[in-house]
Amino acid sequence: MFFVRAAPGCNLPNDLASGMLLAFLDTGVTRIGTDHVFPTVQQFVDLRDVRHIGRRDYHAMHQTRFIIDADMGFGTEVILVALMRWSARFEKLGESKLTRFLSFPKEDLMSTVTLLGIDIGKNTFHLHGQDARGNQLLRKKLNRSQLLPYLAQLPSCKIAMESCGGSQWLARQIEGLGHRVQLIAAQHVKAYVTGNKNDFIDAEAICEAASRPRTRSVPVKTLEQQILSTEHKLRKSWVDSRTRIINQVHAFLLEFGIIFPVGHAALEQVPALMEHHELPIRLRNAVERMLLDIQRLTKDIKAIDVEFKQQLSEDAAGMRLLSIPGIGPLTASALVADVGDASIYKSSRDFAASLGLVPRQYSTGGKTSLLGISKRGDKYLRCLLVQGAHALMIRIDKRNDALGAWVRNLLARKPPNKVACALANKMARIVWAVLARGGSYNVQHIA
Repeated sequence: MFFVRAAPGCNLPNDLASGMLLAFLDTGVTRIGTDHVFPTVQQFVDLRDVRHIGRRDYHAMHQTRFIIDADMGFGTEVILVALMRWSARFEKLGESKLTRFLSFPKEDLMSTVTLLGIDIGKNTFHLHGQDARGNQLLRKKLNRSQLLPYLAQLPSCKIAMESCGGSQWLARQIEGLGHRVQLIAAQHVKAYVTGNKNDFIDAEAICEAASRPRTRSVPVKTLEQQILSTEHKLRKSWVDSRTRIINQVHAFLLEFGIIFPVGHAALEQVPALMEHHELPIRLRNAVERMLLDIQRLTKDIKAIDVEFKQQLSEDAAGMRLLSIPGIGPLTASALVADVGDASIYKSSRDFAASLGLVPRQYSTGGKTSLLGISKRGDKYLRCLLVQGAHALMIRIDKRNDALGAWVRNLLARKPPNKVACALANKMARIVWAVLARGGSYNVQHIA
């Protein structure tokens, strides 16, 4: 037996109530009880048993409860189908409004949720659940301690979230509960936010984006991948800090008339230059502290590079990546951390496009217009591939394979920076082939 209660404040004319009985009859429901009087109920004797529990005003059914008993194990899906037929028959309420008009029991709702959108916050999470037809079934706000226990009670369904801070850990936890998780980039969700913006509307927009088959997803990283990705971000922050301090040393000494060449090797000249120009002791102490910071950061960067090499030696995919020209330990380790399973991309071009190494298109009227590279996707990986391409081009004259001939042919016609981007694109395609199909790079293949 199932119960459906009308939402507060709704008004049902008598013909609509009678039509609901017809709709239930069409779906095989055998017994309906209600605490509202249907004057025309005698016309529907096929319902076998209709019990009137009380008399209420026809136009104030805020407490009406339909008690439904169906043959052959009919459940909530039968009720939903009946309500939808009732709505379509009288064309008074749309399907999207009907689920707001009626509230279903919690245990029945949970069994019919097929898609759940979660708007992630630091302390609170807003949930929007839909059935297979896109009708809203639940709308709930939970704190961090309530979320996972609540999701553990739900039957297996698809759960969509934005790919943002904390989403990778949460995705792994939810997958452990037996659900399917889809992470979507925030820019793909924004297009589906209608009207004003709040957390529940964001959760609804996530569901809308996840229901579109062409929406691109972000892969869920393993624990090892996320740790390795964190180490790469730490290394990049050290490199940025070291560069910033070196620039400060140049700027501070320039204010006192001292200039020296760029590069790390030139920093060894700084103490002698300060001694030669007889700078004040307080200024020299400040610059020496900056030089000590540079030395410490350089030591940390070298140490973490050694860790990357050790980790790469234990990874079969990483060792295969090292066979690709222009791919060193740092780039190979970053690819293992951020890409992992390259088979999620349909082709090598899709993978190169995800890194922003393909031309940006702006075509209209049947005229194709290609611009510079799109620069979408992971900036760090794109930077490493372009740097590897530049390093490969320095000694390209010594390569006698097909790749060397291809690069030399481009250099004869195009500027070096364009050739570097084209070579980085080709390297990305080779990376996809090595990771998705297995094997190592074969220099005999025609470029």
